Amino acid sequence: MIYINKGTAPRSLEQYRLSKSDPNKSFEAFDKKDDIRIALLKEQKYLCCYCMARISKNTMKIEHYKAQEKYPTIRHTLDFNNMLGACEGRYGAETTCDTR
Repeated sequence: MIYINKGTAPRSLEQYRLSKSDPNKSFEAFDKKDDIRIALLKEQKYLCCYCMARISKNTMKIEHYKAQEKYPTIRHTLDFNNMLGACEGRYGAETTCDTR
């Protein structure tokens, strides 16, 4: 895993996270995930956080460092500092990075 100097969250994510108009907000319901992907790509220099393979907006997944299953609160799931860009690595029958 590479060291990632976290930058600022995309404005769209911060507005959604701080919005009081939607009491049922969640990461899944956030409809501007490409904003997150672009910000992650820039801060990670287009490298997977695990294997350092080249990634793009179309070949990456948004990984939550603190897993959403274990930390389901909005505080964690919508926290940009908890998000990383990972590839969907598949090598033969083995899976790596986010898929694993």
